[in-house]
Amino acid sequence: MRLLFLLILFLFSSSTVHANEVDTDAWIKFYDVANVSVKSEKTIFSWSKVEVYSSSKSESDLIMKYVEESMIAARAYFSSSSVKRCDSKELRVFFIKDKTLNDQNLMTFLAWDQWARLDINGAYEGVYSPGRTGSIFLSKTPSGKSVRKLVAHEIAHYWQDQHCGLRNSEITAREFEEHFVKLR
Repeated sequence: MRLLFLLILFLFSSSTVHANEVDTDAWIKFYDVANVSVKSEKTIFSWSKVEVYSSSKSESDLIMKYVEESMIAARAYFSSSSVKRCDSKELRVFFIKDKTLNDQNLMTFLAWDQWARLDINGAYEGVYSPGRTGSIFLSKTPSGKSVRKLVAHEIAHYWQDQHCGLRNSEITAREFEEHFVKLR
């Protein structure tokens, strides 16, 4: 599994996303430290392949369930005539220890300045991810319901990255997150 992941990183390391270079070494180091050897895979809608990485099958399957629920809710919530899909990125979701997520020396590909270098519970990254992918990083620290809410929030950012005519903001992500929580 690790070898396949490293091969994928190597193959896409020369490609750029939004004219920014992928730091392959940082991704390899992250993968070595994160202990995410278990993967669940699913295609949600015809344009969205999702891979969830964690340290156990039960965790990967649970996060995939939350991702699928959030994606279905996002499609309904963000649908309007002015919102069109204008990009297509596969999604990789990493369910990792809080200590790993908040290691700013390890997670150098995240935009720490935008969070005032404070600890975070989750992040969507669509600029420096390898190939044509977006990546969501989730802390294992929150409780089950909090993780579900966190997934919804980060899926909103993924959705914003994929669709033109959709405001890309924390406010929009929080509004979707609250809407999603009310659905259950």
